[in-house]
Amino acid sequence: MPMENKDNYFTKLKDELIDYGKTRVDLAKITTYEKTARITAYVFAFLLFCFLLFLALIMLSFTAVHYFSAYTGSIIYGFGIVALIDCCLLVLFWVFRKALIEKPVTNAIIKLLFENEAHEQDT
Repeated sequence: MPMENKDNYFTKLKDELIDYGKTRVDLAKITTYEKTARITAYVFAFLLFCFLLFLALIMLSFTAVHYFSAYTGSIIYGFGIVALIDCCLLVLFWVFRKALIEKPVTNAIIKLLFENEAHEQDT
């Protein structure tokens, strides 16, 4: 009789461990899906912001072209001045791209990835 209880105990323990393992895998999947969704939403919002910023810069450039054309009396000079300003901005952006884009985006994604782990450690 005691041997049957031990076999029954170990069978139940094995079943509970299997259930626990499945639950942990399901939790890992859900956590991965959540993080993937948050990162995708962040990247989409960032790309949308960049696109709208690009459109605004195009409109501002055309406004500046008309202003400089009226100021210089030549539309060619207006476009040339704005092209020179845009090239200078492009060079500045390229020089400071790590500080302006790469580092903040990387930090934001890392923060999103490890947000749940920090919360779990606090509790």
